[in-house]
Amino acid sequence: MAALVFAELKRRAGTDHLLAPYMHTPTQVIPEFIEFGGFQPSHRCVEIGCGDGRLMRALAEKVGCNITGFEVDEEALTHAHAHLGEMSPDARDLLTLHELDAMCSEASARCDWSSVDICYVYLTKAGLRQVFPQLKQKMRAGSSFVTIQYSVDGVEPIAQGSTSFLDSRGETMAFNFFHYAIE
Repeated sequence: MAALVFAELKRRAGTDHLLAPYMHTPTQVIPEFIEFGGFQPSHRCVEIGCGDGRLMRALAEKVGCNITGFEVDEEALTHAHAHLGEMSPDARDLLTLHELDAMCSEASARCDWSSVDICYVYLTKAGLRQVFPQLKQKMRAGSSFVTIQYSVDGVEPIAQGSTSFLDSRGETMAFNFFHYAIE
């Protein structure tokens, strides 16, 4: 059912070509996500589909790790530039935002995947089926892949977590996290 809802959201937004709809990460779940991911100041991170940049911003400001974000949705990029422009210069210096597909050859030229400690994504199951096999080849053994909301089919996570929050309608919503080791 969730796949049908996302397919309809993407169709209505004219973003059928994207691996996930552009949706804001609820600010209430960000602290739990940071804790779950085990992010440290020494980490080099990549966010695929960084949306409006709020996770990148939180990680830079609260943890101090270096983050490279990839985004192709125009609306999301507009919000990301505005959001990141509000940051302190020190935190902003920890971020790099690329307006391109993370899996394209140009992205590989701009991102040294072998130095990435954690890659995190919010992608649909279909998106994860496309991206995860490529990341396993690009990332080094011992690095981590963290997914938000959806698990990778056929791959056992090393950890799972969830949190809940009240949405704008006052309904309790669950948010799930899955942590995978790159071997």
